[in-house]
Amino acid sequence: MVPAASVRSSPNCREPQAGSTTSVDDAFFLGKRTGTFAWRKDLFESDSAGKGRMQMVASNSAVVLIVEDEPLIRFNILDVLEDVGHVALEAASADEALVVLKGRQDVDILFTDVNMAGSMDGIQLARRVRAMRPNIGIIITSGMVRLDPLALPANAAFLPKPYLHDTLITTIDSLMA
Repeated sequence: MVPAASVRSSPNCREPQAGSTTSVDDAFFLGKRTGTFAWRKDLFESDSAGKGRMQMVASNSAVVLIVEDEPLIRFNILDVLEDVGHVALEAASADEALVVLKGRQDVDILFTDVNMAGSMDGIQLARRVRAMRPNIGIIITSGMVRLDPLALPANAAFLPKPYLHDTLITTIDSLMA
């Protein structure tokens, strides 16, 4: 599995078309924005004919606001979440995230980095969002600090960088349950 923070490209990779099937051997997908690819076998299931072909499936669909100041990482996560059926929104700072949250009442999950430019960091943003909307699931990530999961509020999780895409998707699913 390719960590979310890594970016690679290959001219031999291609993106599956919506509704198409692909074999396990073709289960690399090419990101629309960044040219990234990742092995996503866990996001595929056998087709109805059971012929060993695979089709991408979505778990619980969620509206996820990604707050990340590094564009390549943000775009990569947007692609991954959209490819599994989530609605992905983006913000490059906590200030932008608050604007998005004021305009969108349907956000289910806030996924934020800790260290960002702007008036507040990801931890301050998480506290503010928790006070504004207690039902939003919160995922905090960082490669610089480690947060004790026991110190996090209810319906919140910490993912240390680098993390695997499937770990992020599983965490989103667990916060939606």
